[in-house]
Amino acid sequence: MGEKQMRRVTLLIVGFAMLLTMAACSGSGSNGSVGRNDIAIPDGGTGTESVRNEDKQPDRSAGVSPGETEKNKGGKKTIVLATGGSSDYFKEAKKKYEDRHPDITIQLKDYRGEGKLDESEYDKIVTKMNTELLSGKGAADLIVLDFLPVGKYVNKKMLVDLSEMMEQDSSFQKEQYYSNIWDNSKLNGGLYSMPLHFYMDFFWVDEEAVSKTGVNIDDKTWTFDQFIDTTKELIKKGSYPHGLLGISKTGALELLFQDNYAAFVDEAGRKANFDSDLFVRLLEQVNTLFDEQVMTENYEGLQGYFDFRASIRSIEDYFTYPVMFHGTGKLYQKPIAEGQQTGTYFTTGYNVGIYSNSAVKKEAWDFIKFLLSDEMQGSKNRQDQNRSYLMFPMNKATLEGQLKELLKEGTVKFEDMDGKVKTVNITEAGLSIFKQRIAAANKPLHQTPSQISEILFEEAKAFFNKQKSAEDAAKLIQSRVGIYLNE
Repeated sequence: MGEKQMRRVTLLIVGFAMLLTMAACSGSGSNGSVGRNDIAIPDGGTGTESVRNEDKQPDRSAGVSPGETEKNKGGKKTIVLATGGSSDYFKEAKKKYEDRHPDITIQLKDYRGEGKLDESEYDKIVTKMNTELLSGKGAADLIVLDFLPVGKYVNKKMLVDLSEMMEQDSSFQKEQYYSNIWDNSKLNGGLYSMPLHFYMDFFWVDEEAVSKTGVNIDDKTWTFDQFIDTTKELIKKGSYPHGLLGISKTGALELLFQDNYAAFVDEAGRKANFDSDLFVRLLEQVNTLFDEQVMTENYEGLQGYFDFRASIRSIEDYFTYPVMFHGTGKLYQKPIAEGQQTGTYFTTGYNVGIYSNSAVKKEAWDFIKFLLSDEMQGSKNRQDQNRSYLMFPMNKATLEGQLKELLKEGTVKFEDMDGKVKTVNITEAGLSIFKQRIAAANKPLHQTPSQISEILFEEAKAFFNKQKSAEDAAKLIQSRVGIYLNE
């Protein structure tokens, strides 16, 4: 493996490690991420599928609200926050909130088992949380819902609609937050998980190579089909023989599947639609994309117009990532599915919901508001005081403060893929475009439940390896996902 490839892989590993660390504390923001098979893993609860409300609630006889049973003498109340792993961010929030509210105790319920279960076994953590929460034995007042099946919880009326709590709370000023993020993270018109941060997703493009071909690209409106046609035209007219580098066939399938998730999976209705002509064509399209060099799994020594998806997790990343791999690199808006409204793709993290059976809903909501405060949104990471715990904060004032500080500094230093230290200038014009992209964030990347991903990749590989036909693979995926949805 060459030095550039090693550095590239190292960057991916660092990004994924960050995702797992944040996911174990409840999620990323995204995202996050670079996720399984080169694709960002979106957060749970940002999908827009409809939900049913007629399902029975789980049996909570063995798990009544901790706030109802764990009161100290003198009326002190306890708010239990269930997470997929310990988190310095929530530990800091607990300490600060308890200092100001001596009548409240914040209990962090760590499903990782206080370090007994490694982040590499995160699927086991998710399974354990999901099983206990659905059964009612894992009752909590607040739940960090990243990577959990929020649709199922809403069906069973396990979560409070936070939109209603916002409307009923005159002290909560929605205009102080990036409400476009939570407006596009709703289920059936209700917000059942409050994201504390988010990140954005783009395509990286070799702008210089594209401009030499004379091909015009309007990334604000292009669809995925147009991206494919454009890439073929670039290959024909330019000097590069490839389009998108460094993505596997399963990664490409995930990329297409995420954009069309609702067409294949109805979590609320517990139905799958993989045995359709649409999905069969999707499988066949992936093979065609690789046959025609629109995409290739290789990277070392190859030249291509586009690189793997860029998951931008900080302001610094936004300005340094484009030129990290090539001096004339640029971030393009990710292609949209046919019929979709144009906009920026995003992934949320630290998605906190209130358990509907909680006896301390009012207090739990007040704690969520504290988590959204400028103080907590801008808190610095104990391990690296130059970075905050969160990616892009939901609090506008927090992010605006970070932008002003960066503009004051004027530059950002970084190390490129060759190990050379470079500098990027920060300008008001650049920050203005950055703000526009956040304002245009309206496309939540749906987090595919790990079980569905495993089924999808396992059966799709059999097709890609020519062991099964597309139709046979689709039928097996349909059967297995259908069983999972109805468990």
